[in-house]
Amino acid sequence: MRGSVAERLEFYSHDEGEHRIWHGAFEHAGYGRLTVGGKSMKAHRLAWIEANGPIPRGLLVLHNNICHNKACINPEHLRLGTHSDNTKDIVAYGNHPEASKTHCVHGHPYDEDNTYIPLHSGFGWAKRQCKACNRIRCYAHDHPATSGPPKANRYNSLLISPAC
Repeated sequence: MRGSVAERLEFYSHDEGEHRIWHGAFEHAGYGRLTVGGKSMKAHRLAWIEANGPIPRGLLVLHNNICHNKACINPEHLRLGTHSDNTKDIVAYGNHPEASKTHCVHGHPYDEDNTYIPLHSGFGWAKRQCKACNRIRCYAHDHPATSGPPKANRYNSLLISPAC
């Protein structure tokens, strides 16, 4: 379909209750895509631009608290925010890929007793850490093996899988 961006946004979407659902092309993350001037752009960003004008540098177009549907391009369901706002939204709404993990890669549970979340990392975000794995890493660092397999110690009981 040829036409203005507004016409194409209208053509490739439909109303579903309060939502305006995109049904054109999608990207791998589930957001609608539309090619404008030879450049592929996210449909919800284009909808924001059509309704509100340019997006200031450094800001993203986010879905607001009413709508968490990636296919929705209703400008009333969109807002501007920072990368930090976007990450907070992803975590708050349970969409973060790490949120569904219940155990670390070595099989230790992410529970209240075994999970550490640093207050601040050098990158402005903090990833939860497994206390059991941290103890094992620290012990191995402080007591490097001189030869042969490691001797039994109180940290071995923390190992659930031999891959630790």
